[in-house]
Amino acid sequence: MKQYFKIGAAAMALALSVTVVAPITANAESYYKWEIDANGNRIYTYVNEDTKESLSERDYDILNPGVIDSELKTKTITTNSYHETADFTTTKDVARFENFKSKNKDLQIKIINKVEKRDLGEEQCTPDYMSKDGQTWYYKNIDGKIITVSASRAATDMPKGNNSSYYVIRLYTTKAGTYKVSYDAILKNGGKVKKTFKVIAKEDGNPIKSLTYGGLDVMASASKDKDPGNSVWAKGFGYGVTTKKSGAIKVVMNPDFKLKKLEVGTPSIRYLPVDETTQEMAMAYTDAYSSLDRYYPPNDQDAKTISWKKVKNGKKIKLSTVDEGDVNKLYLKGWEFGKKSETTYTYIRVTYYDKKNKETRRAVFPIQLVQE
Repeated sequence: MKQYFKIGAAAMALALSVTVVAPITANAESYYKWEIDANGNRIYTYVNEDTKESLSERDYDILNPGVIDSELKTKTITTNSYHETADFTTTKDVARFENFKSKNKDLQIKIINKVEKRDLGEEQCTPDYMSKDGQTWYYKNIDGKIITVSASRAATDMPKGNNSSYYVIRLYTTKAGTYKVSYDAILKNGGKVKKTFKVIAKEDGNPIKSLTYGGLDVMASASKDKDPGNSVWAKGFGYGVTTKKSGAIKVVMNPDFKLKKLEVGTPSIRYLPVDETTQEMAMAYTDAYSSLDRYYPPNDQDAKTISWKKVKNGKKIKLSTVDEGDVNKLYLKGWEFGKKSETTYTYIRVTYYDKKNKETRRAVFPIQLVQE
């Protein structure tokens, strides 16, 4: 059974070599787009893709764009997998979360990451966002409601204290089934609210059942330098690399997940004028006007700008031949540089809908073409 890595937007540094094809996935429930105003400033707008809620810097001073994200209701996981996680962030009225547990002992829960910021005094809580004139404050509470507070009454009406917490929990079970997980939200006013969500465990809980290019598997999990016969592979490189310039791309989703869109991405490059008296980049990625056009390689490189093109499932595509070897190269007077990459990158992006948790997510799979 195939496994692939799933990581959140805050953990984009997953190691990835040419011998393993692993997708980068992130919660696509909210994203940002930006435009330039008359004064040359970037104006950001944050959009919840599923609820269509939005926050724009034209209307508000935004401190926490994540306020428009929805709460976890249902989590689908794969049995016998130690890489099934869920993350939780406190709202402005909550100091911390405690007692993550399941009544069914077959589901094991472990906190693998905890960040708790303790308040050292009766500090006034900051809002999630506020009106442009600063007179109206807004914050999201534990029930998911946006509470409006007049700035003149913030000292009395806002939750007390700037303490906040973030958790990542691991969910592990060997048995398929449906489980209920509960946890306590400890409020800043001393109260407590019981929260719950559902866990659905399956033999294969991955959203994507298979992804193939030219009939060959793109979701290979092994890394041995030998031809597996049914996977995208090139001798000397390993998995995820090919000499096949074109082929049909096809995705099959597992139950409870619906394919919304299949896209092919090509690195978007611009060439800069070079001033021989200075040091300048001769080549760079173009500007992106939406977070959906940004791709963060897992090896700590700068974000790439990707040009995406929607394709029909099962349609034949051509892999990109854009050479990124000279991107961000410095031009020095009296020197000449040239770098050719061994491979070029094409990105396959699968946008899907989680029917159980009612949210849209994305997975990006890189494929490399050998430059012969």
